[in-house]
Amino acid sequence: MGKKVSHANRFNRQFLLGGLALLGSLAACSSGTAGLKTSRQTGTFVGNHPVGCMVLAPFCPMLQAYTLLPEKAPPQPADPVWATAKAMEDCADKYGERKQAGELASCQNEAFTQWGQKGGMNAAALTAATEANSANAAQVASKAMPAEMARLSWNGLMERATLDSPPTAYTPNADVVPSSLLGWQQHECAARYGSVNRQLYVYQAMCDNAALMAWARRSHVPYEKIQPMMDGNLQISYQEQSQKLDREQAQMQRDALTKASGLDFSIPQNKNVFPGNAPKAATP
Repeated sequence: MGKKVSHANRFNRQFLLGGLALLGSLAACSSGTAGLKTSRQTGTFVGNHPVGCMVLAPFCPMLQAYTLLPEKAPPQPADPVWATAKAMEDCADKYGERKQAGELASCQNEAFTQWGQKGGMNAAALTAATEANSANAAQVASKAMPAEMARLSWNGLMERATLDSPPTAYTPNADVVPSSLLGWQQHECAARYGSVNRQLYVYQAMCDNAALMAWARRSHVPYEKIQPMMDGNLQISYQEQSQKLDREQAQMQRDALTKASGLDFSIPQNKNVFPGNAPKAATP
């Protein structure tokens, strides 16, 4: 039993050290259209995706860059968080109290395992995720971890598992542009956790981290390619939380991490944010 917990904790630490907070900087939007052009030249994600500016309303000059944002994500049968959302809600409704954290984790683990097995995922990836989730539940029960952090961690653990072992029996939504969906998901993370309340910085980073792993899966990018970005960005978020970095300093460090990754987060021209939701250019 001790070996299982140790393995789960090692896996969980890898996830908790992986956060991404690419959104939430005035510097990314402060120069309007000119800034967007410069950012595209340097290859930064926020510049390539002006939907990120929506987080900063009403301060961002690029607020009108996208006027149609979908209220929910498109169908994604191969995405673990989307595909198991109803089951996870049912688990939370049934086991919502802290003292039931173990029962909640067992319910979550069972739902994800069933989905993963039907999708053809390997047992090792499923076991690593579920053991780590159970370890988190023990911390929640002992008040060593907030329940929301455990929930965010679970989303990331599911994404990591499917990145390591994609569910081949489920057909991905071919109409989804990975970088567009990443931008929308991170917008949702910022809308939920991008408060002036500094305790939410790490939550936003964990939320963004799960979105980045989903992007990597859709883009066929291995975990090792995004891990340095996630490790660095979560560390930056802790520094923001402790007020050791201001927003502009933090974004400069994140931009450097993104550039160093060599990954392309750009969105092809004339591609919709989602099918049926075409981006509209800002009025000059």
